[in-house]
Amino acid sequence: MDRFFHCTHMDTVSTKQMEDICRQQSCSIQEERASASWRHVPSQSNPADLISRGIEPTTLATSTLWWKGPQWLSQEPSSWPTTEINTPTDNLEIRNVHTACLQISEDITQRFSKLNRLIRVIAYCKRFISNCRHPKANRQSTILSTQDLDQALTCCVKMVQQISYAQEIRNLMEQQEVAASSSLKTLHPLIDKEGLLRVGGRLQQSTLPYQTMHQTILPSNHHFTQLVVSAEHIRLLHAGPQLLIASLQEKYWIPRMRNLVRTVINQCLTCYRFKAQATQQLMGELPSTRVQSSRPFLTTGVDYAGQISLRL
Repeated sequence: MDRFFHCTHMDTVSTKQMEDICRQQSCSIQEERASASWRHVPSQSNPADLISRGIEPTTLATSTLWWKGPQWLSQEPSSWPTTEINTPTDNLEIRNVHTACLQISEDITQRFSKLNRLIRVIAYCKRFISNCRHPKANRQSTILSTQDLDQALTCCVKMVQQISYAQEIRNLMEQQEVAASSSLKTLHPLIDKEGLLRVGGRLQQSTLPYQTMHQTILPSNHHFTQLVVSAEHIRLLHAGPQLLIASLQEKYWIPRMRNLVRTVINQCLTCYRFKAQATQQLMGELPSTRVQSSRPFLTTGVDYAGQISLRL
């Protein structure tokens, strides 16, 4: 009854008191375990099987087994099931388990030169992990959907933010303000339900999309950010700096974005070719009679070629 009293009054005690109670009960169970006699409970007498195997609510409401337990439990222990279970009385064997853990210290985004290829590789990796956790009948083998690509992009953004803004994310997760020395202090950052670091603001009452009101923050000195700018530049058919910046600001907030955009455009081979100007041939030197002053009509020229007729 003492244990039952503590379990039914969990809300009236503090967390530390509950931990102490659970620790005492665990020690008591371990002490009594060695001298206890363990017996097997048949399935038809086990109330837990009613829930684990499924039962109708109306049947459960009138179930004597669920509300009162098996009938032999209220009788003398001599009438209980006699099938005993051999349990070790000594301490269990302790074995050292060696676990292989693969940790990738390299930033995977550094290995790609195109954003589309990076996202598709991440999407296929996530699908492989999902298929390994599900039976063969529920595995996916179709082409990547838009949702798969969006989830892969979100995964890449979160990874880049955790690398560049680890301290800011840690502070926000602990319900603290960003440090005053942080470069994101003036942006009043927040973390959305997907775990992305976004810009704060006072546009919550506007009709703008959520990603426009709170842009995703990306570091300007990261390779992934350069891939994002380059992909948007190509999507807009090699747009100029003004159009490219306006399009990026609808989704992302990149510090010193203008410098990054100019760098990406200058490195674009297609833009470089189309901006190239044709070379101008240098004219020959003028004769001395045309560059030296003299009396009028001292030097004259006559056109001996005359009229040139062309036949079309």
